[in-house]
Amino acid sequence: MKRVKRTAVIVIPKQSFINWANSVDDSHVKFGDNPSPEHTIYLVEDITDYVVDTIEIVRPHFEFIFKEELNSWHRLESDWPPNRDLETFLEWFEIQIHSMVLDLPRGRLKTERYTP
Repeated sequence: MKRVKRTAVIVIPKQSFINWANSVDDSHVKFGDNPSPEHTIYLVEDITDYVVDTIEIVRPHFEFIFKEELNSWHRLESDWPPNRDLETFLEWFEIQIHSMVLDLPRGRLKTERYTP
């Protein structure tokens, strides 16, 4: 087992995101009463401090994450909310930070290029 030198940022949609997602396209799949238990995990820089400041960890990455979350639901940017600042991001998503990321399988950690 190896510790991955990254911090995991888990992004969980809040009601504001769900309301937007359910409003953008009548033919699209809708969020129900119980949104999916599976959420996107983003790996960011390793935390070296023992004090975890969620906002400071997310601040350098929130614009990319916000766009990725919107794009994963609805690709037409013209339908995206015009205000995509940090305050709106935090209103739309719950953020969980996890500093212990462990790789259990033996062998090298495999990655592949992801292009949204």
